[in-house]
Amino acid sequence: MARLTTIPVLVAKNVDQEAKEWAEDSAKAAWGGMFVPVIVNLDTGELDFQKHAPFIGRIAYHHVRAFIERYLVTEAMRGIERTE
Repeated sequence: MARLTTIPVLVAKNVDQEAKEWAEDSAKAAWGGMFVPVIVNLDTGELDFQKHAPFIGRIAYHHVRAFIERYLVTEAMRGIERTE
C-alpha cells in the first residue's frame, strides 16, 4: 500500500504566535499518509511543526521529523560556515 506524506511549508520573516501554535498541533495522520505543516522562521531560523507523533502513524513519524529537520533548514540557519 502506498502512503503519501504532505509537508506544506510556510517561509516567513514574521510569524504570528497563533500560526506557530497551529503548526505545532496540526499534524494529521491516516492509514493513507500524513499531513505535517511546517513554518520556517527566517528571523530566528526556527522550525515550527508538531514535535510529538500523532497516534496513527507514530511509528513512521520519526522519519518525517528527521526529513524536516535535515532538509528544511539551510546551513546558514544552522550556523555552519562554509569554507571553499
